[in-house]
Amino acid sequence: MAAEEEPVATRVAPDSDTTHAPLVVSPKHGVQSDPGSSQRWQDDADRDRPQGTVVYDTGTEVQPRRRTTDDGWCEEFSSEMRKLLHAPIDLWIVYSIKVAECTAYYGLSYVYTHYLTEEFGMTDQEAGSLYAVYGLLCTVIGVLMGVSIDRLGVRKSMITGCVCCLVARIMTFCATTKFAVCLASVTFGPLGAAFQLPSLALAVRRYTHEENRAFAFSFFYVALCLACMLSSVIINRVRAEYLDGLLLLGFRFTWMRIVLFWCSVISVYCVVAACYVRDIQVRSDRPLEEEAYDHQGPRGRTDLRDIINQRKFWRVCGVTFIFCGVRMAFRHMDATFPKYFIRTHGHDAPFELIVGLEPLVTMVATPFATMMIVKLRMRLDQTLLVGAFISGISVFILSVEETYRSAIAFVFIIAIGEAIWSPKLYEYSTMAAPEGREGIFVAISFAPLYLSSVPVGYLSGWVLATFCPRNSAPEEKQGQLMWFIIGLTSLSSFCMLWMCRNRLFPPDDDEQSPLDTDTLQMPQMPPLSARTAREEDF
Repeated sequence: MAAEEEPVATRVAPDSDTTHAPLVVSPKHGVQSDPGSSQRWQDDADRDRPQGTVVYDTGTEVQPRRRTTDDGWCEEFSSEMRKLLHAPIDLWIVYSIKVAECTAYYGLSYVYTHYLTEEFGMTDQEAGSLYAVYGLLCTVIGVLMGVSIDRLGVRKSMITGCVCCLVARIMTFCATTKFAVCLASVTFGPLGAAFQLPSLALAVRRYTHEENRAFAFSFFYVALCLACMLSSVIINRVRAEYLDGLLLLGFRFTWMRIVLFWCSVISVYCVVAACYVRDIQVRSDRPLEEEAYDHQGPRGRTDLRDIINQRKFWRVCGVTFIFCGVRMAFRHMDATFPKYFIRTHGHDAPFELIVGLEPLVTMVATPFATMMIVKLRMRLDQTLLVGAFISGISVFILSVEETYRSAIAFVFIIAIGEAIWSPKLYEYSTMAAPEGREGIFVAISFAPLYLSSVPVGYLSGWVLATFCPRNSAPEEKQGQLMWFIIGLTSLSSFCMLWMCRNRLFPPDDDEQSPLDTDTLQMPQMPPLSARTAREEDF
């Protein structure tokens, strides 16, 4: 076992200052000068202290805010939102990087397989296979680099990922041969994804207090949805202006290559912004209003044997990999749906507006879904089951009819399900990690995002070539049967989660306790199970 180095911490907040507390108790709770009366004072303080009062290590006491029946959801939502104002500026930089990076990522993903087919003459099977290889490499490299993220820290990992993603997109934009575009897809692309996305999620944990962490993760997902919507807008505007391409300096650029150019430009911002984040850890043992944090130094090596021997690690693996089925439905939205929609409804069919509706609905619904989960006191397994079921059945809408109406209904329903399960799954997998060893856990949580690309790539190539081939007559297409087959794969997550729920979420697991809506500020039971990670097993 390699020796671990203790992190070098620099305390920023004062050691003891109760003036920052929202509610300061009476003088009897101060420090007593008579040593002999200390125990008697402590007993009196414990007896007189209201139930649920939070006591920080500074001696500050904060009483829980009792909510009355007159409190509306808007007031509760505003209260939770105001807590994010106490987060360091680094959190907002991370949000901006998340928006920019995911805008570039989905801008490329939505046109990727179509780009390979139209620009380089690849068949549907070849384009799908390259898409699958990219996803597999992202998964393998991501898991292997999870330990390195802990070692390097948030800042260096984020910079590394942003630079690699920028190089990969420039190579894809400039590629003129199959070899060049394949090289970008199997080298810098997977390496950038392995470092960047996990480091962004880890940064949200490091830059938040346990009192504002639940909504921080929700808005982290809102940033993802906003990015998906922006990528759809970029594609729509480019297609509206340059559907037939652009002749510039003697070269003809197709609308897909122009989209890749703007994706590369956006990636430049990610590199610049990543240089301004810091390796800090917000202290949850101090009041939120103090905005106290520690500077994090280099960490020692992670012994994988200590991690794989923990039951919580295998539970995280089980839950996240079960969700590969639902993730496949979202992967089909960029690997299968654009080609299908263009081949079914015409060359100028606005597929980007249809897929852009999904993140818009998710972005609006996510904060309210979070409040609903709190109000209904839903357990973790209930939340994931409901979300997985709604997202899973959405695909079958496309198997009923092939119209614009069914496509809109499909993305609307899948977005509602995503708003329920996805932020909760991100938070669960991130917060289950031991303090200082989050990288491997976060990498595991992101693995299904890319691992689902492997079966989707091969399945997408086969179903498109079989049921919706290129340049085929309308009577030769069988799009409804194609989406019925895809729907069976997406619903598998709900079925597997239902069968394994007792093993993955045992009844005696305290993470399964219902949420106490009257004491949302208590570290013992914060909203959406947002807790300080513990070293012991579940």
